Amino acid sequence: MGANEAKPKVFDKEGAVGKHFTEEGAVGSMAQKMGGPLDKEGIVGKQFTSEGAVGGTVESMMGGKKRS
Repeated sequence: MGANEAKPKVFDKEGAVGKHFTEEGAVGSMAQKMGGPLDKEGIVGKQFTSEGAVGGTVESMMGGKKRS
């Protein structure tokens, strides 16, 4: 990565921590397997997507890109 390129911050949905909470990540995929309210479209799970109340707040407050 060059000096002027941007990379995801740690809590971004593509970052080192945030990626684990996506439906393909370690935490998010387990919730998907359990399904029901924890599914990405369930009453609890949808709050943790990058558009949801919890996930969206984290994404906007601590996500995004940073210059390397």
